[in-house]
Amino acid sequence: MDRDPFVAMRERLEEQLRADIELLHQAHRAKLRAFETVWRVHGDLAQTPGAAGASQVLPFLELPAALPSPQATAPAETGQRKDSWADWTAIAEAIERLPEVFDKNDIVRVLGYAPKRATLYRALDELRKEGFIAKESESEGRQPRRFRKRVGLTPEHIFDGR
Repeated sequence: MDRDPFVAMRERLEEQLRADIELLHQAHRAKLRAFETVWRVHGDLAQTPGAAGASQVLPFLELPAALPSPQATAPAETGQRKDSWADWTAIAEAIERLPEVFDKNDIVRVLGYAPKRATLYRALDELRKEGFIAKESESEGRQPRRFRKRVGLTPEHIFDGR
């Protein structure tokens, strides 16, 4: 086996490493120049006449206030329910508005929001075990599992046993 291509490849990798290190050094130098500029401006501001006291120390770099948590910035009503029993109830009530053969996407469309995946499948499995829906077909690739409604069952029948 000829080792020349491997030696050439290693030399190219070493050259690329040197170029990458040089780019890092250039970026570091640019950051240092920016730092020194801010430092000089800070010093000029601290020594300007009319400042409230010549000995007043200005904050060097003011960091932005902590970002609010995503929960604090979220709208009050996101359309998603947090209680899994409320989701189960909503899924059971949505059964009568679903087509005869449906899948999880139809349920999300009728509900207007996507419940947690585990809650959705647990509710569907429970409804299937209790005989309110039947499995029509298994999922295949991107096609989700399909269910068939049992004729004559309404949400009142579902809640009778609860």
